[in-house]
Amino acid sequence: MEPLFYTLPDERIAPFPVEPRDHARLLIAGPEGPRSDRQVFHLPEEIQGIRHLVVNASRVVKARLLFPRGEGQKPIEVFFLEPAEGEVATAMTQVGQAKIKALVGGSKKWKLGVEMQHPSGLRATRLSQEGATHTLDLQWSGSLTLGELLDQAGRVPLPPYFQRMDDASDAERYQTVYAQNAGSVAAPTAGLHFTPELLTALENQGIALHKIELHVGAGTFRPIDAEDVRNHTMHAEEVHLPQSVIDALRDGAPTLAVGTTSSRSLESAYWLAVQSLRSGEPLGTHLPQWTWQELAPWWDSQPGSEAEKRQKVWNHALTHWPSGRPDWTFTTALMMVPGYRVRTWDALLTNFHQPGSTLLMLIASVLGDSWKSVYDHALNNDYRFLSYGDASLLWRD
Repeated sequence: MEPLFYTLPDERIAPFPVEPRDHARLLIAGPEGPRSDRQVFHLPEEIQGIRHLVVNASRVVKARLLFPRGEGQKPIEVFFLEPAEGEVATAMTQVGQAKIKALVGGSKKWKLGVEMQHPSGLRATRLSQEGATHTLDLQWSGSLTLGELLDQAGRVPLPPYFQRMDDASDAERYQTVYAQNAGSVAAPTAGLHFTPELLTALENQGIALHKIELHVGAGTFRPIDAEDVRNHTMHAEEVHLPQSVIDALRDGAPTLAVGTTSSRSLESAYWLAVQSLRSGEPLGTHLPQWTWQELAPWWDSQPGSEAEKRQKVWNHALTHWPSGRPDWTFTTALMMVPGYRVRTWDALLTNFHQPGSTLLMLIASVLGDSWKSVYDHALNNDYRFLSYGDASLLWRD
């Protein structure tokens, strides 16, 4: 299975978002191809049958830190990826010291064991390197948590394809209006289109908003690096799934997943619960990228409709919930490719993604071969692409 490609001209990549947020264009499509051209504020009338709206409420960390090296010298750039150990949420509350994994620009100028100092007073020592990933020891004075420190000292981690530094507007616009706990190094971009007014309109229509968290990693920008996608190593990301969300979703009512991250979170929880059903073991805490291929033949052979199976899976998850925790925390490397069948939602709101990316493979898993006609339509009708671009509403059928 080869990666999917199309030609994306540079001028179609949106360097800045439209204002207001919900005035971005919205392409309605399904497996048969494009259906209509709308705007995001038309969403309430386009999803009147939907009863659950699942969003990724992870907050973007100001993950880019610039350490000066002296007059006329290019600074060392540190891009925070994740804590070196433990959960993201726990690491963000650390005070005074933390070990992190990071990408380092100019690492050849920074020897192991040498301390660098940031203008904020943050001190960083490079401890080790494995491939492109560096382990750093951070130390700072005062009562700030790691999350607060990054917010104060860091810069907004705009994707590299923007080819510009962040400005003052990005601190607010590269963040969803419902963001809560910090942990992502890239925005869950489909959610950037929502305004408080749009959310209120959806609520007045009887649609319930459910917040989950998948802390988006920098691997989301990494293109598929193998001729056969089955040989690509998918990056793992941390998910926090509230018990209340699963309790609500088990009614089987139509669900809209906002963004590929919400989609992967729900699908990952589903397969971890199926795995637990089959093995009799507790709910797992990590889903490898191809586990669904092992489980699907067995699960599809079991009796019951798709709706009945979905309810059975969520009931199993609730009765086997991690003891004493309101959230189920796990990591997922789920890779959705053509041939994958979605189990947990009916429609997906998402932006237009990069050629050769795992996100484009996910879109093709929903639309089949018609992904190409959908993207051709967007290119031929002046849609704006990638993180600050326009949106699409994709129906499974």
